Amino acid sequence: MVAIVTPARTGPAADLSKGHRQLLCSRADHVIPEASAWSGIGWLSLLFLAVLTFDFLAQYIQIRIMQRVGQQTMVRHARRNIQPHAALPMSYFDRNPMGRLVTRVTTDVDALNDLFAAESSP
Repeated sequence: MVAIVTPARTGPAADLSKGHRQLLCSRADHVIPEASAWSGIGWLSLLFLAVLTFDFLAQYIQIRIMQRVGQQTMVRHARRNIQPHAALPMSYFDRNPMGRLVTRVTTDVDALNDLFAAESSP
């Protein structure tokens, strides 16, 4: 038969080991009651839910503001670029079709829309 031999501890090392064992045992004896543990988990869950709700609302408000600013900017840009074309003489439209002019303005407005849509997405 093979016996496992452990080294014998004597002197200060044995006292340190005994004190360490007592420290671990005294900490392990302190057990949180089950009701208190579930109460703590409940409060942490409510706190986490509140943080998630606040984050959702903050992102929603930010997206709505960015979309509104983007729409207002695009409307101003479109009006600023289309109104001067309405004041031009008819001979200008003989050389430059209105479709090409509107397409140019629409492309600029779409580019601005894409810019604001990319900025507002999380």
